[in-house]
Amino acid sequence: MKTGQIVRFRLDNRVSELASIPREALGTVVCAYRVLANQTCKAERIDVDFKSYGILWAQPADAFEPLPDERIVA
Repeated sequence: MKTGQIVRFRLDNRVSELASIPREALGTVVCAYRVLANQTCKAERIDVDFKSYGILWAQPADAFEPLPDERIVA
């Protein structure tokens, strides 16, 4: 994931339910980074802005999937 990328929730993830955001909502990646817990464990995290729903901070990157560029409607 990279900053500015449009993403949506993966169908097999419960983050949208826990955050009370509709599963079909689209968000913009504000920041993407790795958290190094130790030498063997790396966790990719992203901050995602869902406009009227707010920003989800430090969410697992694998909870989202990028929206194909041709599906983006301005």
